[in-house]
Amino acid sequence: MEDSRSPGVIIVGAGAAGIATATRLLRNDFSNFIILEAQDRIGGRVFSKKFGNGMVDLGAQWCHGEERNIVYDLIKDYDVLKHDSSQFLPFQLQYSQTHFKGINESVNAELTELFFQIYEQAQDTVEITSMGDYFSK
Repeated sequence: MEDSRSPGVIIVGAGAAGIATATRLLRNDFSNFIILEAQDRIGGRVFSKKFGNGMVDLGAQWCHGEERNIVYDLIKDYDVLKHDSSQFLPFQLQYSQTHFKGINESVNAELTELFFQIYEQAQDTVEITSMGDYFSK
């Protein structure tokens, strides 16, 4: 005899994919599942933390791939994704050393300039695609 309290599906991890999976199950009228998460928070690699006077992203910052991407499908209707990279500017980059010890402003400015040079050069050579598409090729 099956215990009616036993989940029909176990979702491992409450990161973006786990939450997206749970959402898809609920949208299809299936609620007999449980999400197991090892951390004391949800979000997986998506993790922002207060740092100094601002916030720092310690994990995922972009949602790559619009086709066959369960995470994109989950959040596209909430208007949180920007498709034009210029909409992210201006933003401030602050580099740090071990133990979050900040570096001086002139080195920070040089690193920021280098970052944008590399970023601009990569725009012409890098094809933005999903991991699934990349490994399918």
